[in-house]
Amino acid sequence: MLRDHASSRRFLRASFLLPFAAALAGWPDLVGQTSRPASSPASPAPGEEVVQLSPFTVTADGSDSYTALNTNSVTRFRSELAKLPVSADVFTEKFMEDIAALSIEDMVVEYGTGTGIGGANPSGTAEANRPGDRAANVNIKIRGLDSGQMRVNSFGAGGIDDTFAVERVDVVRGPQSLLNGGVGGGGVTNSVTKRARFESRLARFQIRTDDNGSLRGVADYGFGTKRFAIRLAALNEDMRYSRTLLSTRSEGYYGQIAVLATPATTLRVEAAMKKSDTVNSSTGTTLNAPAATINGVRLPADPRNGQRLRLLIAQGQVSDILGGNVTWDNADSFRGVYFGQDRDNVRYEGSVEHRFGSWGTLELAAMMDLSSMDRGETNDFTNLVAPLRNNNPHNAWAIGYTPANTHESFRRRGYRGNFVAEFELFDGKAKTQAILGAQYETVYNRRRQQTYFLADASGAIIVNQAQINNANVGRTIIPVQWFALTDGPQATMPFPRRAPEIALANGQKYILAERVFLGELPQTQNNPLGVRGTGSFWDQYNYTDSYFAAFSTDWFGDRFTSLLGYRRNNVENKRYERTDFKRSVNNPGSINLGFNFKLNESLRPYYGYSNAYNPPDIVQFGPDGEVTRTSKSVGHELGVKFTPPSGWFSGSFSLYSVDSQDEQVSIPTDVRQDVNPPGINGENQPTQNWINVDRTSRGAELILTAKPARNWDSRLTLSYTDGTVGSDKSYPIFYNDQFHTNGSGGVTYSDGSPLLVTLDPSQQANATAPRTQLTIAMMNDPANPYFAVLDPDSGRITNAAALRLNTTNAAGATVGTGRTGLSLSAHQLRFTDPNGNGGVLVVAKAGEPTSGYAQYSANLSNSYRFAEGPLRGLTVGGSALFRAGDRTYAYTQVIRDAAGVATGTERRMLSLGDSFRVNAFVSYRIKLGKRYEWVTQLNVSNVLDDHGIVILPNENTGDPRTARYLTEPRSWAWTNTLSF
Repeated sequence: MLRDHASSRRFLRASFLLPFAAALAGWPDLVGQTSRPASSPASPAPGEEVVQLSPFTVTADGSDSYTALNTNSVTRFRSELAKLPVSADVFTEKFMEDIAALSIEDMVVEYGTGTGIGGANPSGTAEANRPGDRAANVNIKIRGLDSGQMRVNSFGAGGIDDTFAVERVDVVRGPQSLLNGGVGGGGVTNSVTKRARFESRLARFQIRTDDNGSLRGVADYGFGTKRFAIRLAALNEDMRYSRTLLSTRSEGYYGQIAVLATPATTLRVEAAMKKSDTVNSSTGTTLNAPAATINGVRLPADPRNGQRLRLLIAQGQVSDILGGNVTWDNADSFRGVYFGQDRDNVRYEGSVEHRFGSWGTLELAAMMDLSSMDRGETNDFTNLVAPLRNNNPHNAWAIGYTPANTHESFRRRGYRGNFVAEFELFDGKAKTQAILGAQYETVYNRRRQQTYFLADASGAIIVNQAQINNANVGRTIIPVQWFALTDGPQATMPFPRRAPEIALANGQKYILAERVFLGELPQTQNNPLGVRGTGSFWDQYNYTDSYFAAFSTDWFGDRFTSLLGYRRNNVENKRYERTDFKRSVNNPGSINLGFNFKLNESLRPYYGYSNAYNPPDIVQFGPDGEVTRTSKSVGHELGVKFTPPSGWFSGSFSLYSVDSQDEQVSIPTDVRQDVNPPGINGENQPTQNWINVDRTSRGAELILTAKPARNWDSRLTLSYTDGTVGSDKSYPIFYNDQFHTNGSGGVTYSDGSPLLVTLDPSQQANATAPRTQLTIAMMNDPANPYFAVLDPDSGRITNAAALRLNTTNAAGATVGTGRTGLSLSAHQLRFTDPNGNGGVLVVAKAGEPTSGYAQYSANLSNSYRFAEGPLRGLTVGGSALFRAGDRTYAYTQVIRDAAGVATGTERRMLSLGDSFRVNAFVSYRIKLGKRYEWVTQLNVSNVLDDHGIVILPNENTGDPRTARYLTEPRSWAWTNTLSF
């Protein structure tokens, strides 16, 4: 739950003392240590035991450099980047400190080579592009393709995206399943946690604030002897975003212990925990002002009815809404502070490495990752409702929702065994590193939806046995709760998230309970778990066992290097839902093959071939219930590595081609609900946003890091990406609003009794008001107060609640027939198909460009530290970020004649235009006596404050849908670090 500022600051004060307490408790030799240890160990004394570096360990590349020389993210054993036939983008600790990175995802998306946000649908990403919009969406797009799940130490990760426990991030490009198993065709992102290092010392405390009033504290401590090492980190953060109410409060802890049991055996155990509490944004909030009858007077619909607040702000149409208090700062906050989530993540990892003399080295590792989320739901959200309209009881602007909760948890386990041998063949002409490995990972995902049900005075939920077979198992859900607004969103929480009970002003009590019951009905093929009730519910299992081998060989005295690897995988997914059971089994294989030639001392041309597979982490569905298939990708890469003897720069230039078959793509929820509308009978189940589409991507990349002078670090990346869709994807539109009638146009309940409505809709709660039977004719008459407003794409009855089509009578009979997935031709009302869809929605078209990235991107980052003279201790730096040829998302433009009648459609690509941003930082380093060092650093993002407003079109019609900033406005962050 939310914590107050005082508790946050108490933790900051306590964690500030952590390094000092450690120093005073037993390591007095820490005094005087003002710089980090060198990466090269001292020469051993005569007779002293020699400890050889593990082949699995990545050596430090220096604490003050943007350059990484080696990686273990490709083959698991340590490899020189210059000799690998693949390209990689590595973010070092120094670079992360300079840009003040907090989120791995944000860092890779902003500063990576040809990267973007993955996992989400492109149009949804285009709308939800501001800090605070994405809650733990750890998925990155590379080369215009999905990269799949992010890895931590080459294991699957559950959701700790924060940098407080991370010392470097590797982005290996192209299909790379050899080590990582299921990944996308774009590449894989692997973060490396902070290591406990032998014979080293580190202690520092960092505090950060920003222009929004955020407060973040990080404590980092490390100590190591010859045989024992420990690394500890702690985080407490109160992150405030630039928009009203939106925030994330987090605390996290990390620790790793390393023991050198023998000169040949190293044990490591680590644990990480992060808890966060987020107030979510709601980027799709609309104005709700339909036609209404108020005190007997019929008022027409506001012409802005149904439009997103963001669009109305951009068009200057909000001055009369809520007293002119709808702004860019609060348009995404109208669901209030209740709309948020509490996330808990705990991760454990342990490993043992043992060297069997000259035979090789064995690594055994295990991981467990437990994550859970409770999301405060605002179901039946009314959006921002005009006074007295659409059931708003207040003569004021208001919002309404049904409080609920969704609980979802993941349990991941992983086990890995690797054996690395190094040997020579052909009289030393072939020096080979070989690895044999096996890995097993399993994921269990559990989801339950909870809501509040009416209870008696003792707290027992009231069950109407006559309605025991209805969707709510005879229980009564809490009605929509209305909240009048005065000058902005609701800033206080009307009831705590996950409160066990809610007492309303009328004395009624509602108890939080799950919407479904397991084992209440006989198990059948259509109900495998015997579930009674409805709501979001599933149990999912994923099992993956893999076996792999890789051989990296230096030939003829390093004249060229070859890489050959193969991985065999067995993947099984199972999903149990309320009315269904799905299972998928795959046995994909993956190959890596490449050559790297030493042309001269500075250039190493290379070629690499690889393929990968990417099964869904869990069983996923399309809008029509189709199970998404495992994607497969094949990649070719031709390039050259730069390795001048001077070492002042290094990097690679590459040309690549990737073909991805059945790539998993998420479509917008709006589009899914146009295909499979949430009608009075609900959606046709199962349904989700995921579809399979073939895609190709071609491009070129330049990745360079340099140290032009002793205190000057530079990083340059250039990319060109061009992708196309390889397959058509369209869906028939379902009719999910079928209701009972008496054969003569009168609407009835399932038991034949008529559905009665008041002559004046505003008197519905008046038991003595005159009533009449609702008829199809009334719903087809635009002049009638019971006119049915139909969605122009799907034909869904958007005002079904006002028409009372979703009600149940005292006998438990419903108006809806319960049938879903019907053809649109079964529509019972006068649906004219105004957008000319013809009952089918197109979501992808073969030959059109892929989306979610910029065709051209360039990033240049520099950092320079003054080591002498009057500016000694000062460091200045910054980044220039350029994007051009933006491909945001594809949409269908409806072509209309002069009378507004649809005459056809065409597919178009939205481009947000070119963007250029400058981020800058300045820091000053001061030594405080012999023991301490203080660094103060100011980072400014978007120095030029260029953040124009752009209009985003509707995916199905091309009409204006919403608006956004092109880039985030200028902001600053101030960080102070004390080290000793």
